[in-house]
Amino acid sequence: MNKDRKLVVLTIAYFAILGCFLLGCSERDDKYPVSVLINGIDTDNYNTSIRDLKNENKIEFKEYEKKDTNLISIRVVSAHTGSFIDYATVKINNENIGLTNENGEIQVDYIPNTDINIEITKKNYEKIVSTLKINNNYKDKNIVFPMVEETDYTNGSITGIFYDNDSFNGIGNLYVRLYKVRNKSDYDYDLDKDFILTTKTSNEPNLKGTFKLTNLDSGNYLLYIGKTRDIPEFKTINKVDNKVNIILDENSNGVLFISKPFKVESNLTSYICSN
Repeated sequence: MNKDRKLVVLTIAYFAILGCFLLGCSERDDKYPVSVLINGIDTDNYNTSIRDLKNENKIEFKEYEKKDTNLISIRVVSAHTGSFIDYATVKINNENIGLTNENGEIQVDYIPNTDINIEITKKNYEKIVSTLKINNNYKDKNIVFPMVEETDYTNGSITGIFYDNDSFNGIGNLYVRLYKVRNKSDYDYDLDKDFILTTKTSNEPNLKGTFKLTNLDSGNYLLYIGKTRDIPEFKTINKVDNKVNIILDENSNGVLFISKPFKVESNLTSYICSN
């Protein structure tokens, strides 16, 4: 009985639709809202009729006007091999932005000259945490984030990259030295005279300009990058009006970059970028 009812209903519907077209319903001018996707953007509704749909020349599609946005591309790679890391989760200011693609990349919109807090996670890798001040030099550029594989150790790591200011290319074979910092007060720091670890920025593909320092005790550190083997002499490190002042001996040569004191925590990777 139910099958017979369904057959009757379908038959009536078929003849109703056929009758509508035979009587010219297809030429009606009643307007219907049509939502259109252009460049992946849901545009305002277009009011169009069935007759318009039959005559495509009567429908005008406005090209979506792209806004001038500030985009950077975050690229996540293995700190050991340089291979791209896909499906890494990227958060900006605690907001989940998405996952990296097969090239380890994800694009991020930003406001120039502001600090952004970046967090990158991937199973079997240490979480990367960093605060970067993004200026216009970063626009449309790739920022490389090397990730360190998890180990049985509970200590932390440091990774980063040194960029050329003009070309924004990573520079290899630079000398990287890590120093331990102790807070003498809120405004004064005590720096160990001898660096505790040293390495060089990589010259390998996908890793050029990057560096890694692993198995570090929790605490505060300072990072130095130079172009010569000369060991810098630090005279003073203090803070004035929340700005850290680092004064080197006048005989220190080859200095390219000195970080502000920063914290390393267990099972986390602190990220340092020269720009």
